[in-house]
Amino acid sequence: MYRKLEPDSFRVLEILAGQLEDPVKCRLKQVAIRNDVQFEALSYCWGTSKAKNSVECNGKNFRITENLLGALRALRYADKARSVWIDAMCINQVDMKEREQQVMKMVQIYSKASKVIIWIGEGDYATRKAMEAINEMASHRKHDAASDGMMGFDTRDYNKLPGHDWRLNGLSDILERKWFERGWIIQEVSVSRDAQLRCGSDSVSLVDLYRAYRYLTYKGLNFFRQEHFDNITGISMSQNVYQKESDRPLHSLLLRHRRAQTSLQVDKVYALAGLASDWADLKLNIDYAKPWKEVYRDVAVAVLQHSGTLDVLSGPRSPIHDPYDKDLPSWVPNWTIRDQMMSLLGHEMAASHMYPNCAGGNDRPSIRFSATFRHLILSGTTIGTVEEVGQTLQPVNTDSFSMDSLSTSVRIFGLHQQVYASWERVACFHDPEVIYPTGEQIYDVYWQTLLCGYSFETYEKRRKLFVAWDRTLYLHRFNRVLFDFPVLHTITEALIGFLVLLYEMLVSGRCLFIWPNETLTAAFFLTIIMELVRWASSSSSETFKYIIFGVCVLLSRSRSPIVNFIHMVYSIYLLTDGIFDTRSLARQYPKVAGCQFLVGTTGFFLARHWTDPRAFYKMMLCMNRTMARTCSGYIGMVPGSAKPGDVLVVFQGGKLPLLLRARASNWVIIGDAYVHGVMNKELLGSQRCDFIIE
Repeated sequence: MYRKLEPDSFRVLEILAGQLEDPVKCRLKQVAIRNDVQFEALSYCWGTSKAKNSVECNGKNFRITENLLGALRALRYADKARSVWIDAMCINQVDMKEREQQVMKMVQIYSKASKVIIWIGEGDYATRKAMEAINEMASHRKHDAASDGMMGFDTRDYNKLPGHDWRLNGLSDILERKWFERGWIIQEVSVSRDAQLRCGSDSVSLVDLYRAYRYLTYKGLNFFRQEHFDNITGISMSQNVYQKESDRPLHSLLLRHRRAQTSLQVDKVYALAGLASDWADLKLNIDYAKPWKEVYRDVAVAVLQHSGTLDVLSGPRSPIHDPYDKDLPSWVPNWTIRDQMMSLLGHEMAASHMYPNCAGGNDRPSIRFSATFRHLILSGTTIGTVEEVGQTLQPVNTDSFSMDSLSTSVRIFGLHQQVYASWERVACFHDPEVIYPTGEQIYDVYWQTLLCGYSFETYEKRRKLFVAWDRTLYLHRFNRVLFDFPVLHTITEALIGFLVLLYEMLVSGRCLFIWPNETLTAAFFLTIIMELVRWASSSSSETFKYIIFGVCVLLSRSRSPIVNFIHMVYSIYLLTDGIFDTRSLARQYPKVAGCQFLVGTTGFFLARHWTDPRAFYKMMLCMNRTMARTCSGYIGMVPGSAKPGDVLVVFQGGKLPLLLRARASNWVIIGDAYVHGVMNKELLGSQRCDFIIE
């Protein structure tokens, strides 16, 4: 069925006309890349299912997956043929040479396509309504600069859009589709002229999905998982970087998209090869016959030799407690690792150009390898030996997570407060007699260490944000003292929840109660409801959960039928993470709509005159990291696997210190670190020695 491809050519699939249930028939044709050929390109998830379905291609049976069959049926026109490029059919997958050559042409193919169709699978009623709501929201915001993330807060504007529209319940289902996790989509979407997201028979522009997501996130609607946030922002970021930046080094792309998934480990690299501006200079080749560990090592060697930086050493690596792996040295990033510990250089958030520090100076690193490329030899200066480490800040596993929900954020602060307390102990945060090696106050050293040297705001603004965040922690510290007194502990926990929920309802515009006393009553009862729901959710008994839900509804009873109704709806909202339409509520209860101005104005002033504790937390790069103190008194943010006896080193030409651990007569890399007071070449004139890293 496949004829040998001519140089600089590729195949296009013609889907022949037919009705929805007709057998799918198609044919392949060969075209030259230089020719002006009209075609579309399909971006989809291959999936793990075997090719059990058949279509007719060039008069022969061709086996494809069920997901691809659904895409072909959905894309087929009833009255004419449709030309589409589909990798599974247009590339001879059993011919490794052709496959390797065509992979490098994929960027050209997707950029040449008139449209990229993103097939995420079949839809249902919920996803259809979600697509409608996304289109409606985008039509309101399309010509507004606010849709690009620069919006001001306006309650009237908020109520114009379907932010609380129940149709958006299906958006969570859409974002759960496997397509958003694929590594190959990065290049497929980045170079596209026009990308359309297709779910069943419904479609929306990918740009409109970005607008809807940014708006909903900004408004604090907390039904998104953290994975949704990572996937959407990663895809959007890749488009911006490709369109605006000509310098896209491979190691930067690998760091930025390391959480993307591929079926083959080597494709973590190959899926980004076409986007990398330095791929040709690195003299790397796509070779599916090579073991993945050898590919990763070749990439690390090429990047270290060509880039003139040590940035690639900030990449993810296998846990150090793993059995000794002679094929993957510790200095070779393991791109299969998907944990949430970001590199401190900020490549994952496209902020590496904003990193202000260069601890090892501006000289080119002294890089040498052993004859077998097993060992990396670097010249560096020892900062000190780790004397004490705190607890590791680990991500909170929740079914629904959004750092734009204040109540969720404050609850997470409470769960993490033991970690922060251990960090304060390590840093001697509460000891006024401690003098830091730089002469600074330990208070200011501590909060700057939490930010790992980043300066997104002015010094005064960052300090103010830390004060607000620290006050929130003090509430939880005080409540923990009362842990042995259940009644007092419950009361203070409810008070904390009451205050943050009240603030959130006022600022977000969700609070539409008529009188202030009813607003307070509602916030109090909703606090109790939230606690009961969280308690019930830990039970495996569905019956028990329904009983608790019934109790929640009874608790929400009030003499006012309007307040009673709102309590009940909001309790359902909390249980299901759903969204209700405030406009329809206002139509049923005109008095509610009449109070929107009062409540909205209150929220407006609260949002501008009360420092949000979430702001500082969002700037921290501490996930899966911990605080460490050296024998010489320096404190720093280090990988969570650090332990006493590890050594912090600044290497010549390196932007960041690295944490090393002795292994026999050599060293292994644990990860990158921030150490306050040595990040601006302070140790540049100190004595250096060679470190042999395996």
